[in-house]
Amino acid sequence: GAASASAPGPDRRSLPPIDSAVFASSDKVPEDERTATWTTIHERIGNATLARHWDEWHEAVKQHPRLLIALPHHDDEGLEDFLEIGDETLGRDLARLRRGQIRPEYVNPDGREPGPILLLLGCRTGAESELGYVQLVREFQKLKTAIVLGTLAQILGRHAAPLARELVTQLVMVDDAGADFGTLLRRVRRRMLGRGYLLALALVALGDAEWRLTPLPRTSGLVAPS
Repeated sequence: GAASASAPGPDRRSLPPIDSAVFASSDKVPEDERTATWTTIHERIGNATLARHWDEWHEAVKQHPRLLIALPHHDDEGLEDFLEIGDETLGRDLARLRRGQIRPEYVNPDGREPGPILLLLGCRTGAESELGYVQLVREFQKLKTAIVLGTLAQILGRHAAPLARELVTQLVMVDDAGADFGTLLRRVRRRMLGRGYLLALALVALGDAEWRLTPLPRTSGLVAPS
C-alpha cells in the first residue's frame, strides 16, 4: 500500500507501553548533554540501544523499539539535505542519512501497526538549511510512525538534549491509561517554558495526538526510590 502514518482506529486507540528505545545523537551536541540524555534513557527504559551511526540505528530498528530518539545535525550539501549522527569523521555513509535515503528500514521495517513514536529533534550549528526541516520530519511521518515529534525551527543541540530527556521522562511516567499524547505534549511544553526553554513553542507533533499512551506494568512490592 501507499506510504502513510500509523493512525488509531475505532478498535485500536492505545499504543503499546514504551519498553524499548533506540537513541542517536550528533557529536555536535555537547558531550555532557549527550551523556545525560543517554543515561536518562538507559535508566528509564530497560531495553535501550545507543546507536553511534546510521548502520547501528538501522540494525537496532529491526527489533521494533517503541520509541526512536534522534538528535541529528541537519545540514545540506549540494541540492540535498541530510541528517548526521555520531562523529562526522566516520564518513558520509555511516554518519549521514540523506533525504533520499529516508525509507521504512530506518523507522518501521515491516510496517507494523501501531508504529513507533519518533522524537526527531534536529539541531543546527549556525547554517540554516534552505530545504525545509519540517518537510524532512514529514518524510518520516509517512513511514508507519504513530507520532513524529519535530520542531518548526532547528534548535541548538544543547537545548535539544534537555527537551529529549523531559519527553522521555514524561512518556515513561505515564500512569493513566486514558492519557493521550497531546496532553503529554502540553505538559512538556509547560515544564520546558517554565525552565526558560522557548523552543518548547516550536514543537510540532505529526500524526495523531489522540493516540492513548499505555502505562508500563509496575513491578509490585518494590518501593520507589525517594
